[in-house]
Amino acid sequence: MKRITSAFIAFVLAVGSSNCFAAEKPTISGKKGNYNYVDLGLPSGTKWATCNLGAKKPEEGGIYLAWGESAPKDKYNWKNYKFNIGEYAGKEKFSKYSEYRRIFNEGDSIMVLQPVDDAATQMWGSNWRMPTRKEWEELVEGCNWKVVKADDGSGKEYKVGISKKNGNVIYLTMEGYYSDDSFFKDEGHYWTSEMYSFNNRSREACSARVIANGIKCHGTNRKQGFSVRAVVK
Repeated sequence: MKRITSAFIAFVLAVGSSNCFAAEKPTISGKKGNYNYVDLGLPSGTKWATCNLGAKKPEEGGIYLAWGESAPKDKYNWKNYKFNIGEYAGKEKFSKYSEYRRIFNEGDSIMVLQPVDDAATQMWGSNWRMPTRKEWEELVEGCNWKVVKADDGSGKEYKVGISKKNGNVIYLTMEGYYSDDSFFKDEGHYWTSEMYSFNNRSREACSARVIANGIKCHGTNRKQGFSVRAVVK
């Protein structure tokens, strides 16, 4: 992971922690298609899925996807990344979602995933999509957060958000992520639907890092295997 500088667009919300299971259970406000959502009373009207893509319960991690892809895989590297048509050692070239047109007259300058490349839309249907960076920020700012441990003896921890508006509850898992052929535990990473538009770095998409003491949005190599939490209006 790259070091985050002050020039990066980032947000952080410090949270407390708890060694016991949350008294608050995940809220189900309704269903769109076959999938449940929670209404947290957010100003935009955005409703969040109660589970990650590939999960059946809020406590499950689900599947891990590279940005713009809709199927999990064994390795998450530049060589097998869907949109890389270049080399792999700092010389990547992308067939889609590249802002290099501005300086090299190449690329397409598309900065937000189109429905055909949006994992939530492809897996759950046209009502669902991946959230934007602003929607992640709104989620973080609209809830009070704490960390809790599962009561099943597994030692798993979750970030629990309690809506400041209506008291409804959302769970975010912190089970890990893939980079190349390695799996890193004890923190969650979730994709947004947006490229990270800083310094023309077409290698990076914007993701939300969920850890015990905060949630940050920053730029991450889009080849990596992260979780996806869908949204619906």
